[in-house]
Amino acid sequence: MLRSILIVLVWLALAASGPAQAERRVALVIGNGAYTNSPALNNPANDAAVVAASLKALKFEVIRLINGNHRRMLDAMAAFGRAASGADVALVFYAGHAVQVSGRNWLLPVASTISAETDLPAQAIRTSDIMEMMETSGAALKLMILDACRN
Repeated sequence: MLRSILIVLVWLALAASGPAQAERRVALVIGNGAYTNSPALNNPANDAAVVAASLKALKFEVIRLINGNHRRMLDAMAAFGRAASGADVALVFYAGHAVQVSGRNWLLPVASTISAETDLPAQAIRTSDIMEMMETSGAALKLMILDACRN
């Protein structure tokens, strides 16, 4: 079901973006489920695998990360930022735990130990940082899909 929904959403977005002549499409796909300090999640790794395969079938260059810690998530984001520079389409898919604090949304790496708001900058990924990265990439179409348990 998730695969079907994603394919339809991406197809609609790509159709609305104009002709697809030699389009560069780049995606960052993260599936975090093997949490060590929070309840584990069964589906994110499988969902990320399905989404990554679906995007590859749609001719996306996919950067995939399964069960990333903070450093690995930052590294994947940096690789995505480089790859997305000048791309026609930049897409981020995240499945895993997230939190919202003071109106800000944060994605949680698998080894994060968040006990106070002050822990977030050093241990979590702010969604606004990802959106800013996509904005500065110059991509004509930018998509962020979050499948997150948000507390």
